[in-house]
Amino acid sequence: MKLFSRLKYEDDTNAFNDLYLRHRETLLLVAHKHLQCRQMAEDVIQDIFTSFYQRRQLIDVKVSVKAYLLQSLKYKLINEIRSRKVRNRHRQHVFFVDGCKIGFSIVSEQKEIFNAVQHALDHLPDKCREVFILSRYMNCSNKDISQKMNISVSTVEKHMCKALKTMRMQLEGYQRGIA
Repeated sequence: MKLFSRLKYEDDTNAFNDLYLRHRETLLLVAHKHLQCRQMAEDVIQDIFTSFYQRRQLIDVKVSVKAYLLQSLKYKLINEIRSRKVRNRHRQHVFFVDGCKIGFSIVSEQKEIFNAVQHALDHLPDKCREVFILSRYMNCSNKDISQKMNISVSTVEKHMCKALKTMRMQLEGYQRGIA
């Protein structure tokens, strides 16, 4: 609480640095456990500390800074997981639009489609395939992908466009309207 008081009332940036170093790893472990993506966990923690610093004058810590940060993390994770679910539903809708020509209820047809998708993935250039898999299967954002692959976000977007175009062409006989 002394560090927070120094931060809040004296604008002591060293106090903020100490709080950051003291609580970052604990928060990162919790976030990574729930998000299963280190980069996303780091982004969430960064957002929490940025908000904490920006709102330091308005914050009223009742129990402890750690409890406040864990509570902030809880709400941030709830929002992130909710957003991820919405993105996944949207991706499924975009990837498998209503006009599907194949009935998904028969296992052999499912295997055929899976094999066709796998075959289409195998025909993508290495970077395009890696970007596509990180985006569509690992649910990483373009920013996360760019950082993991050390490429720009616009390059990630170009790879995704190329991957989707190729997948669309490769799966033309199975599907209409793949985004």
